[in-house]
Amino acid sequence: DTIEAASAYIDPKSVEVLSKYHVLTPVECEARYDILLENYAKIVTIEANTMLEMTQRELLPAIIRAAGETAQSASSLSACGIAGARISGLAQSLSECADAVFTAADQLREALAHVHDAQCTYSCAVYARDTIKPLMASLREAVDSAEELVSKDCWPIPNYTELLHRV
Repeated sequence: DTIEAASAYIDPKSVEVLSKYHVLTPVECEARYDILLENYAKIVTIEANTMLEMTQRELLPAIIRAAGETAQSASSLSACGIAGARISGLAQSLSECADAVFTAADQLREALAHVHDAQCTYSCAVYARDTIKPLMASLREAVDSAEELVSKDCWPIPNYTELLHRV
């Protein structure tokens, strides 16, 4: 936990040792602590905003396109008298995945709107850790579920297998 690790800078024993050997003054310890927390909150916020942008511009359109193409295929098969219950079910699952991604993205966007409401760097960092990061994980989970259903041709970013084989 970054926040807990950063607190070592302001731990009385650490401050005593660092100041005793003229490494850092107590004021410098406090400043480093604040800088680490501020940096942590900023990085989490940047990552969350990047995640939202990728979701809106690349991933949701791919999921929606896959759902539409699958629904169109199911409709075409049905028009020819061919039963395609599983294909219709796949289209439904893709639509549900898109809804889950929309919901998770909306929740993350709403939380990001309040990230700077905190009164101090510690509160902001705790908000990033306890609110933003779990919402990012929820969005990631929703996107991962969709990725399993969307064809490779439609998915706009490399999957894990492609990343591993490029190394």
